[in-house]
Parts: sequence; structure tokens; C-alpha cells
Amino acid sequence: MDYLSYWSLQERPFENNKNVSFFYPGHDHIEALERLLYIVKDGNMHFGLLTGEVGAGKSMILNQFMQKLQNNDQYLPMFLANGNMDCKDIMCEIIYRLNRKGAMSRSRREILCKMTKYEVASKFNDLLETKVTKPGKLMVIIIDEAQQLSEETLIELKNLTNLGSYDKNSITIILAGQPELADHVCSMPAIDQRVGLRYHLPYLNEESVSEYLDYRLRAAGNNNAEVFPSDAKEVIYDYTGGTPREINRICKLALDRSYSLGQKTVSSNVVRSIASDIFSQNAMVG
Repeated sequence: MDYLSYWSLQERPFENNKNVSFFYPGHDHIEALERLLYIVKDGNMHFGLLTGEVGAGKSMILNQFMQKLQNNDQYLPMFLANGNMDCKDIMCEIIYRLNRKGAMSRSRREILCKMTKYEVASKFNDLLETKVTKPGKLMVIIIDEAQQLSEETLIELKNLTNLGSYDKNSITIILAGQPELADHVCSMPAIDQRVGLRYHLPYLNEESVSEYLDYRLRAAGNNNAEVFPSDAKEVIYDYTGGTPREINRICKLALDRSYSLGQKTVSSNVVRSIASDIFSQNAMVG
């Protein structure tokens, strides 16, 4: 019997990927998503801010957020995976994406990147007017790892949120990143005062860890079996502190080992052994 059949699964439940089928609808995750959706629905809130510790689940929330925007033709979402860019780079990337289905070849993209900041801004404004402002849409620029953005870039991004018609902005920017992003923004009153809503995503509590495990298993196809007994769940919480990324890593290996041992549930001893190995290796690397 193969791994999936053994655990009554249709797919592996603890992969760290972008599959929104595994979006855990816990209280804090739903609250974060609803705040992001409220910001874009309002359309005139300039900036939204989502922060959280490493591995807390920000990326999955942003993926779910992106999917909802893509399913609504009122919005034109632009997701940038990291903040290691200046404002000119950001505008160049967006211009390229807006023209990708048209005449923007790789060589023309290289020409674009060699233009002055003024020339790029002018081209960006023209495209924004044609593809966003006139059709009455909202461009939503989502920047992950935004703690990397410089003060100069944040100021220039603030200026982009002023673009639009007399009664409606054409751009809303969502900044997502690690906790230092909040401090970075707070140190800049001109930016901080433009943040319409903000949310800090905490780690899962012990009850939520149990719900998270059961949800991921159901999403992967297992609707019946108790794969992780309560004592195993307690050990998972103790070692991970409720960090979804670490939970996924331990549970993926625990399912593999339990399958190889022929065990029908994942014992606390298996979890403890795997977690001990992982975190002792982390300590040696650190």
C-alpha cells in the first residue's frame, strides 16, 4: 500500500506550498484576511499592513487574498515576493506585467529598465490611466518581505497611492513582513498615517494547533481517522510553539516515519524523536 492510501489521503497534507486548499480558517487567519479585503473594498485607505513572525502563515493568507482578488474583475492585483526593490524597479515590473500579453518583449523590458525614473513614472501613469483609472478598477500592489523596503522607496510608494480620479484612488498597497516592518513604518509618520488597517498575526495556541492538524488532514482527503492522538498534538505544540511552518515540517516527517514503521497513528514518541532531531540540528547550525 502506498503512502497516500495508507493514510486515506488524496495528497500530502503538510507541504509548505501555495495551495490555498490548505488555508486554515482559524480566528486570527480569518481576521487578517478580512482586514485585507476590507482595505481594498474601501479603495481609499492607501496602505494596509500585515506583520507576523517568521513561519506564522502570512504567505498562505496572502495567497488566499490574491485568489479572491483575481476572481473579481474590479481589482488588478500585483504580487511582489520581496521588498528588495526600489520604486523604479516596482514600477518597471508592473509595467512589464501589464504589457506581458501585448507587445512587451524581453528586449523592450531591458530598454524600460534603462529609462530614467521620470520616464518610467510617466509610462506607469499612462498605463494606470488606461488600464485602471478609466475602467474604474483598483490596482492592489502586495509586497511581501516589505521590511526590506528603504525609507526612500516607502515615500515614493506613498506618492503612488495619491494617483487616481478626484474621488477615488487607483492604487492600494499592502505591505507584509516580519515584526520589524511595523517599527519601520511607525518611525515614518508620513507613511504610518496612511496605514488604513493593520494586523499582527500571532502563532497558533495549543487548541488551534489541534484544529490546524485536523483541518490539514481533512483538506488532504482524510475525513475519519485520528492520525495524531492528543498526546502527539501536545508534543507538536511544545516543540513548535504554534509555528505553522515548523508544524508542517515535523508532521510531514512524522507521517513518513510512522508509515515506514507500519503504525496506524503518529505516536508522541515518533513526534518527539523527529522534533528533537530537527531542533538539535537547528541549534548546531545556529
